[in-house]
Amino acid sequence: MRMQAAVGDKSKWGTKVAMTAMHVVFVGALFALDVQLIGETLTHPWYTTLYLLLFILSLFQYFYTSSSPPGYVLEVLNRNNGEESGIKRGIDSTSSSASSKETHLTLSIDPPGYGTTTYGTDRGKGPAQGERHGGAISSPIDVPGNKTIIYGSARGKGQAQFTVKEEMISSASHTSRSSNCAYCHCWQPPRSKHCHDCEKCVLRFDHHCVWLGTCIGQGNHCKFWWYLFEDSMLCIWTAAMYIMSICRDVSKEWWRGGLEIILLIALLFCLIILLMLLLFHTYLILTNQTTYELIRKRRIHYLRSIPDRVHPFSKGILRNVYNFCCSWDDFYTIDSMPTREELEEKARPYSCWDILSCRCC
Repeated sequence: MRMQAAVGDKSKWGTKVAMTAMHVVFVGALFALDVQLIGETLTHPWYTTLYLLLFILSLFQYFYTSSSPPGYVLEVLNRNNGEESGIKRGIDSTSSSASSKETHLTLSIDPPGYGTTTYGTDRGKGPAQGERHGGAISSPIDVPGNKTIIYGSARGKGQAQFTVKEEMISSASHTSRSSNCAYCHCWQPPRSKHCHDCEKCVLRFDHHCVWLGTCIGQGNHCKFWWYLFEDSMLCIWTAAMYIMSICRDVSKEWWRGGLEIILLIALLFCLIILLMLLLFHTYLILTNQTTYELIRKRRIHYLRSIPDRVHPFSKGILRNVYNFCCSWDDFYTIDSMPTREELEEKARPYSCWDILSCRCC
């Protein structure tokens, strides 16, 4: 395991060095091949200054995104508590005591500055109900095996308690397979997935990016989008400067012009990929989806029966963008499955009034 981790770290740093070198080559070759560009820099320094600032900002965003945690499930649940073993014991006790008539399990998790969150399970007491204490809101999460979980989080200095109630479970083995990670041995919330590259479960898992060397999840998806945006702007600006350099002096040495054309073609190829990724992730943001949910929807048990044009986690375009852009690094949320009535409302065809009233927003 240590050898694999060491090889993985070397591979990550090798990728980062290659990405940095590629940026330096494209920008450095532009100034090295175009002699007149240096003269224009002395005449109009602000133009080159803005360009170099964008170059530095793009590289900074790359390293900032690659070093940002995506939101690992165990780390989020056990932040400043060190209760990973307690959570695992709680899951084992849930599975082993499912055959009893009434069970109760409580897991206390105390995130910094967000009060105390208590998970409890009761059997045979009817449908699960959420409780509201001290301004904290609890929301239902449906997981397979007829199990309903209430998760709540509270901000502020006071303590907030939340109760989790569990409906009749068909079998302990089915519940363990459907809601617990077989690798991390912890409860796997909706929209999370175990990443075999990071060897951890990630909240709101999107994909594992080999170019960044980390997963893209709830904690760094917004940073990833900004990196795509900044790098796309840098590629557009650089490509425009390459085209201006080629057209400015057609009588330059053949090897200079040929090298500029080769670099421009490679740059345009990178630009096409970046723009496609930027548009794709913008669509995911507007509809509150992830890459994994969109591609592997038929393999996700709680999304399998939902029509393709229905986005169950969408709160409207404006709220989706707000939640995506204004999320805090130290505050993670666990998404809840919508009710049947909410899904039916989302599946309802649009009318003229819905369009005029901006129902999609």
